[in-house]
Amino acid sequence: MATPRCALPFLLLGLVAAARAQDAAPTPPNWPPHEVLRRLAEPAPRDIAWGGFLVRRERLREAVPALRRALARLQGHDDEEGQLARLQLLDALIGLDVRLPGEELLPHAIGTLRVPALVLAGKCPEANSTYFRTRLGALDGSPDLEWRVCGNLLAAQRDPRFVGDCLDRIVFTVAITLQDGNRQQGAFG
Repeated sequence: MATPRCALPFLLLGLVAAARAQDAAPTPPNWPPHEVLRRLAEPAPRDIAWGGFLVRRERLREAVPALRRALARLQGHDDEEGQLARLQLLDALIGLDVRLPGEELLPHAIGTLRVPALVLAGKCPEANSTYFRTRLGALDGSPDLEWRVCGNLLAAQRDPRFVGDCLDRIVFTVAITLQDGNRQQGAFG
C-alpha cells in the first residue's frame, strides 16, 4: 500500500526529529581509568553515574572498591539524580559479578533500585539471608514479586529462622468431637 502524499511531510518530519533526538543523546565521556576512579569519588551524582557506566563498559574490576564507597556515600540520596547514579553503580556491580553483603544493599532496596539490589543479594543467598528476611518483613503488608523471591530463596536454604517466622504466622484450629456410637457428646475447640 502506498503512503498518501499528505502523510509524506509528516513522515519526513518524524524521521528528522528522530535523527535530532539521537544526536542529542549524551555521549559518554572518554575518561582513562584513573579519571574514572577520581570521578567515582566526586560528590556530584552525574559524575558518579558516568563513572559507574564506564566501569561496567570497560570492565574495570579494580574500580570495585570505589564503586562500593560511592554507593555507600549515595545512601539516602533518594531524589531522581541520586537514584539514577545508584542504579548505574548497582548495574556495574552486577556486570562485574560482584558479591556484596546484604547490609550494604539494604539501604538501596527502594523504588527502582529494589530489583538490582535483590539481584546482587541473590548472588550469594546463603550469606544474605538477613537481607531476604528484612525485605520479606518490610513487604509483609503488601506482598509482591520481590516478597515471593525473598521467601523462595529462604525456603530453598531451609533457613530455620524463616521456618520459625512462617510457623509464627500460622493459626491452627483444633476441633475435637467425641462420639459414642451414633450419639455425639460435644465439640471442643
